[in-house]
Amino acid sequence: MRIHRAHIRDSALALYRRLFPERQIFFRSEGEVHFRRLSPQMQVTAAAIGLVALMWILAVSIYYLTGDARLAAKEQELQYVSGELDALLGELGRLQKDALTRTERVEQRQRILDSLLGDVPAGGAGKAATAGDAAAAEDGTPASGEAIQDQAMGSAGSGGSTVVAALIGVSGARAGAPARGPQYDVYRETGILLRRLDAIAARQEEQAAALARREQRRLAEARHLVARLGVEFEDLLASDVGPAVGTGGPLVAISGDQSSPAFRNLLDLAGMRRQFDAAVFSIPSRIPADNYYVSSRFGQRRDPFRKTWAMHSGVDLAGWPGEPIHAAGEGLVIKAGRAPAYGLMVEIDHGNGFHTRYGHMRKLKVKAGERVDRGTVIGEMGTSGRSTSTHLHWEVWFQGKLVDPIRFMEASKDVYALQTRVRSDG
Repeated sequence: MRIHRAHIRDSALALYRRLFPERQIFFRSEGEVHFRRLSPQMQVTAAAIGLVALMWILAVSIYYLTGDARLAAKEQELQYVSGELDALLGELGRLQKDALTRTERVEQRQRILDSLLGDVPAGGAGKAATAGDAAAAEDGTPASGEAIQDQAMGSAGSGGSTVVAALIGVSGARAGAPARGPQYDVYRETGILLRRLDAIAARQEEQAAALARREQRRLAEARHLVARLGVEFEDLLASDVGPAVGTGGPLVAISGDQSSPAFRNLLDLAGMRRQFDAAVFSIPSRIPADNYYVSSRFGQRRDPFRKTWAMHSGVDLAGWPGEPIHAAGEGLVIKAGRAPAYGLMVEIDHGNGFHTRYGHMRKLKVKAGERVDRGTVIGEMGTSGRSTSTHLHWEVWFQGKLVDPIRFMEASKDVYALQTRVRSDG
């Protein structure tokens, strides 16, 4: 082994002496000859410097030749990242637009619920739990009433400026804090909003179903009461509301493509109930006399003069001469004076197809064109016209047809109680 290593050393030394022998460079200047001695060490140094320079030139050339490919790869990568960013921003914009649409829908539905909840007397349904609303909102459970708007909608209803802060109504501190930067946070916050809106929408569906059941109960009561009067409920709603009835209130509309079946059902029922509430004030709800007895009912009877069967168009309330006669409901006096068979007579238009007539009075207290309230004294009981003794002949008309006044007398307290409730709720 030692011999082999010595051989290698000797061979390398021989190669070194052959490649880098001592050299002399001669040059002539101004007639004189000079020379410079180049030692092997100097030659090795020069060769090393030359080799390094050659390698540097080669590396620069390779880098230059491959630079276009690298730039193309970088540009392709940049385009890919830019495309991903555009897709991300587009998806984020879609989510935010969806969130804004849902927020507007939630606000619109809440206005409907609030308007209907406003019809509920204090302590009634709709004033649901409020103590747990804030905690419920934190875990995605919807609150009720105004808490829904405060916790879930934030300021989105004002137009949706500052997309994240306006749409994400998690809390005032978080919405007002500076953005943390990563797109994931925006997605997460938007996702929280969408889940919260879904939860609130589900709660609103439950409220709409509960309110629909309440409207159905109220309409069932109204139908039963109207049936007692001998009037068709649909005919009452279809009648034109006359001048004696005032209606109004804010318009809360919802487009069909945005409303759910539960809300459409609620709106239909609430519209029907409010239509009835407007019409109920036209129903005569007061017995015209305080001191009386029924001397002749509505329908067929023997005529007191001819003693033959005839149709009695009203009810006769007998009493003392001068007994005050009261308007059965608010309305407009359209006739006041003497009429064939009726004697001194007053006719009142209560609106919505209802008219009442009061005949055989001895004295009138109103004139045609006057507006009267329920209970207003319009005359005194007498025996004018085709009459045998002192009494009031009272007729009730609906849509041009006679109706049995006894039905209205029997239901007068219930009708007036309903009118009072509707007036107080309105």
